[in-house]
Amino acid sequence: MLCAAPPEEAKKFKVGDPRTFHYLNQTNCYEVSNVDDAREYLETRNAMDIVGIGQEAQDAIFRVVAAILHLGNVNFIKGEEADSSKLRDDKSRYHLQTAAELLMYLTTRPRNSAFSNGNAD
Repeated sequence: MLCAAPPEEAKKFKVGDPRTFHYLNQTNCYEVSNVDDAREYLETRNAMDIVGIGQEAQDAIFRVVAAILHLGNVNFIKGEEADSSKLRDDKSRYHLQTAAELLMYLTTRPRNSAFSNGNAD
């Protein structure tokens, strides 16, 4: 998703360079030889289509993945009260806010639109 999604999708999911995400930058491995990231991304989307995962549900899945990546960049420090904590800095605040925005999008959608096949639950 980060290395191969079209720019408009990267913007929609609020992702960019994988080096900026703590969960991804621990190994310094961002490319695998003989792997075409763009092709793999398109094949993943196509496979989701084939098994009946619609566009909205696919977007919801990618929003959750992106939110998890942003949450990995949130750091806390000891707060002023006993057993309390607070965000370490503005960078942490940005990533927490971004994760919340990505996840709030999911909660504001009509219940049956993202993951339902239209049948009553």
